[in-house]
Amino acid sequence: MDLRDLRRAAVRGWWWIVGCTLVGAGAGLAYVEVTPAQYDATATVVLLANGPQSIPDAQSGASTTIQLSETVATIIDSPSLLESAATDEVTAQHLVDMTTVTPRTLTSTLDIVVRADDPQLSATLANAAAAAARDEIPQLLGGTGEDGDLPLTIEILAAASAPDTPAFPLTKGVLVITTSLGVAIGITVAVALEARRHGREQRSAPTSAGPEPKPEPKPRARRAPKNGRASATPAEEPGGDKPHSP
Repeated sequence: MDLRDLRRAAVRGWWWIVGCTLVGAGAGLAYVEVTPAQYDATATVVLLANGPQSIPDAQSGASTTIQLSETVATIIDSPSLLESAATDEVTAQHLVDMTTVTPRTLTSTLDIVVRADDPQLSATLANAAAAAARDEIPQLLGGTGEDGDLPLTIEILAAASAPDTPAFPLTKGVLVITTSLGVAIGITVAVALEARRHGREQRSAPTSAGPEPKPEPKPRARRAPKNGRASATPAEEPGGDKPHSP
């Protein structure tokens, strides 16, 4: 099929395309309605070297905190640390499943993301996890220095707030996917029907060379007379001239 056939298929099967598109959009809306909304709240913390005395100390401390960021992220997302952030409704293990800690590239900054079905609950749990990290992790990473200070500290850069829109499901994304799928199915059906119709027309139409000519009947051979003599030639017929001998 060429482009002209595809255009003809789209024109003849437009109701298939429109119908499948509406069905796809409706399925997407139904999925969004029946799927429970999930909200993400993010608290941001930073791992710092505590009280550097000089520029080299500050540079060394920054390098150390960047290297330790992955370790700190693992510690935060553990039941032992999140035990203090758990509630009667949310256990420490459940909070671990709800929490994702992501270090930012080449920095000692970490994002603590908590996903819950209630926006205020997700913000409360994210802030509780950040507070637990600030209070407990510095003591886990090393002893006190000469002045009694811990070598590392964690500060909360941004507290979590209740999100306004759900992180899942994304209504626009779901509608784009389901509607596009409906359009593709409608076009496929329209093209298939047009190809079937085109094939029937080709089989029923006569060939370009026209119908095959009927074979001419073969001439019937003359029978020999019963007396054994050959039949007379036209020249020997009565009233005709006999052929001259040489």
